[in-house]
Amino acid sequence: MLQDIRLAFRSLVSTPGFTIVAVITVALAIAANTAVFSLVNALLIRPLPFKAPQELVLLFEKFTAQGLDQIPVSAPEFLDYQKQIQSCEGIAAFNFADFNLTGGDMPERIQGAVVTPSLFPLLGVQPINGRVFNESEFGEGNDGVVVISERLWRRRFNSDPQVVGKQVSINGRSFDVVGVMPAQFEFPLPLFGVQGGTFAERADIWKPIAFTKQELESRGSRSYGVIGRLKPGVTFAQAQAEIQTIVANLIPQFPDNYEPATKFGASLYPINDLVVGPMRGALMILIGAVAVVLLIACANLTTMLLARAGAREREFAIRLALGAGRMQLVRQMLSESILLALVGGVAGVVLAVWGLDLLRAIGSQTVPRIAEVNIDLRVLLVTLTVAIGTGIIFGLIPALASGKPELTEALKEGGRGSTSGLRRNRLRNALVVTEVALALVLLVGASLLLKSFVRLQNVDPGFNPKNVLTMEVALPLLKYPRGKPVADLYAEA
Repeated sequence: MLQDIRLAFRSLVSTPGFTIVAVITVALAIAANTAVFSLVNALLIRPLPFKAPQELVLLFEKFTAQGLDQIPVSAPEFLDYQKQIQSCEGIAAFNFADFNLTGGDMPERIQGAVVTPSLFPLLGVQPINGRVFNESEFGEGNDGVVVISERLWRRRFNSDPQVVGKQVSINGRSFDVVGVMPAQFEFPLPLFGVQGGTFAERADIWKPIAFTKQELESRGSRSYGVIGRLKPGVTFAQAQAEIQTIVANLIPQFPDNYEPATKFGASLYPINDLVVGPMRGALMILIGAVAVVLLIACANLTTMLLARAGAREREFAIRLALGAGRMQLVRQMLSESILLALVGGVAGVVLAVWGLDLLRAIGSQTVPRIAEVNIDLRVLLVTLTVAIGTGIIFGLIPALASGKPELTEALKEGGRGSTSGLRRNRLRNALVVTEVALALVLLVGASLLLKSFVRLQNVDPGFNPKNVLTMEVALPLLKYPRGKPVADLYAEA
């Protein structure tokens, strides 16, 4: 085996032009497959960073008649669900929030969330330092504590182990830091659609929810997401049926809020379906596309190896005449193809790393969990398997063909017109047809995608978007609490 590898290495080094082209071909195909599998691994295979994520469900309300689906709930509705739901171990409310963190070197705008104290125990994630919220910290006036992310702890507080108990100034008010969450903890998950089209950044600060008096009196002020964990033995269908019953009981109690014409309702959704569900179809298409690219690369490399084997037919015939076995020639050819595939695989992984950096930059607002997309051990093992498999696939046919040269004809000068040469020509022609067919499939798919993109770009939004700008104003909560002060400010603007 080592002898075959040494001979293969020597043979490839002696033809640098062929070797470079072959390695580049393999590298490009492997890079595409590695990058796509890294996406699949992060979004579909790797579990969400919570305890038993398959038990987690999200509750959304809907007004079917208005075409409103998956809308948040109001504070009084959350409290109603919390009292009545029996199919869940517990439920928690949350909402995105922006915090002005002052003190230290400079003020900073931090993305975060307000949550009920039940959230962290429900998700089953423990802090790496300190504690999470307790029930006594739920409510207006009792919410003067915060939990921070490991990122913020490391960046803003220099990983100070004594950070728990320190006071920080947030939105002009002092808060006690009571805990630091682990690095892998993300909630609400980036791109989690509670705010409709507004995509949230990664949360770095969590504060207990303090429902205001106005919120508690406004059943129609819906701004909170609700997450729950199914009890052991309770099926999703049973929990869904219970929600329908609760909603049916609420409608007659509050007829002004739930008019029959609106067709008010509520539904549960598995968290996995909401986080990555919309991406599943796109990922399957990507997997198919890179598989076709890999097949085209294999066909191309097979053609190249067949041509190379034709040029070496006289060499193989001499070696057979000197006593070499046919299997020895087959092993050497396979060793060359697998060696090419492995070198190309290493180069492909390097290209995939660069590609993922680019993907994270351009997909931060469209791809969920994009920050978690990386090349881990699972991805490397799959890449190694694909590389070896690719080497065997594109090297097997040339290896078998090279192991059966016509000795008499091959020993003649050039070996032109030999039976084995004609056989190789037929194989090359068949492979060229295969390459063209596969390339045509990719071309048609890309053309349809481009056509859809052009149509989307030309959709009439109903107004002239030229020179139209949007902006977001984040008001400090202490000076402008929710409700009338905010409405008055916007009315004066």
